[in-house]
Amino acid sequence: MLKKEWQAILKHKFFIIVIIALALVPAIYNYIFLGSMWDPYGKLNDLPVAVVNLDKTSELNGKKFKLGDDVIAEMKKSKDLDYHFVSEYKASKGIKKR
Repeated sequence: MLKKEWQAILKHKFFIIVIIALALVPAIYNYIFLGSMWDPYGKLNDLPVAVVNLDKTSELNGKKFKLGDDVIAEMKKSKDLDYHFVSEYKASKGIKKR
């Protein structure tokens, strides 16, 4: 019975086209969907990030620590993101603008 159904389908070109179209629709959808998410971290270096350092110097056992400056120095070396080191005023103005 199944053999006869396949023979009937294969005899008519219209049915073959319909089957191919029905198979291609989900395949094309998956290709587009997965293509949009394939490498989500690939362009992070183009992502602009505003950095404001409001850290104050700390003292512990007579030693002064400037941790904020140390972190900023490391961030400037990194090219992982598009860092922009700005003042508090400029960052606040940029947030209100968006």
